[in-house]
Amino acid sequence: MHELPADLPADLSDYARKRLLAGLIRAHSQWLEKRDLAQCVRDSYDVFVAALKDASCDLTSETLNETIAGWVYDWAVSHEWTPYPPVIRTRYSVSLNAPTLPPAFEPIPETEFDTTLGKRKIPSRHRREFMSHLESRIAHWQAEELMPSESASDGKICGQVADLIPKLSPSIPNLSIATSEPRDDPAPQNKGLIAEERSALLSAFKAKGRTLGIKITDEMIAKAAKPGKWNTRTMVTWWKRDDAHCKPPHDRLIRSVLAKDPASLWPSK
Repeated sequence: MHELPADLPADLSDYARKRLLAGLIRAHSQWLEKRDLAQCVRDSYDVFVAALKDASCDLTSETLNETIAGWVYDWAVSHEWTPYPPVIRTRYSVSLNAPTLPPAFEPIPETEFDTTLGKRKIPSRHRREFMSHLESRIAHWQAEELMPSESASDGKICGQVADLIPKLSPSIPNLSIATSEPRDDPAPQNKGLIAEERSALLSAFKAKGRTLGIKITDEMIAKAAKPGKWNTRTMVTWWKRDDAHCKPPHDRLIRSVLAKDPASLWPSK
């Protein structure tokens, strides 16, 4: 029942495939608990993206809008999140005197199956409806792809420092600069900027929660980012401080939570 797409990148490791499948099954468990379709497909989309990023795959427009969206649709259909062939509400009128009531839904005529999503032909209007659930996640990951890497930021900072050396050297005797390979850890200046950006994201997310009557804590965010694994606020604390304990996969999990509507995670009472 739980099968991964056959056209996943060939170099995706067995470990990455197991993590991907685990994430998709976790999304399915949310569906079984009566979570809405939109949130389940968004969570599944993020799981696929995380797998491709861990494999260093390029997230091109075609990958985000076609490939991953198609994988999510195929997963949704195979797990009966959405019916296939698609249906619409019955369009004819109902007579109260009729001996039996007609079905609430009826199949869409095959003549309207004019496009594809994943490995299935579907009507354009059905594709638009399904893709509307993914628009926010596609935009989010497009923005992430535009963000410069930390190594690129380090290079810019080092270049600025190098430009200052000729101006400083006359007044500072025996000043020299050593060159080395790029470091794994970002420069202190850059670490401060990262921490500031993360703290601002966290504050904005909590402020949004307050407007909805939801008091959000770091522990709540950690639990939502990795249910059953992160049961304290520790990882979120490390994340907002840009601590070395917080790795890129952890960053993606936390940002995934912060990109969601708080009400979808913690419905206000």
